[in-house]
Amino acid sequence: MLGGNARPAVAKVLAPLVARLQRVGVTADGITIFGTLGAVAGALGLIATGYLFWGTVVVAPAQF
Repeated sequence: MLGGNARPAVAKVLAPLVARLQRVGVTADGITIFGTLGAVAGALGLIATGYLFWGTVVVAPAQF
């Protein structure tokens, strides 16, 4: 959760991306599913096979 000071700055940066996603028809559920699949794929495909750095690179952004 963002503090009161950071919220306007983050909203200003993310507003164009959010507007584009809404225009295309992406829902909150779609973003959640994409993030979950990305994290699972990174964990199973990379971390489990010993590519810890690259697995972290894939899994970390999927959490946001």
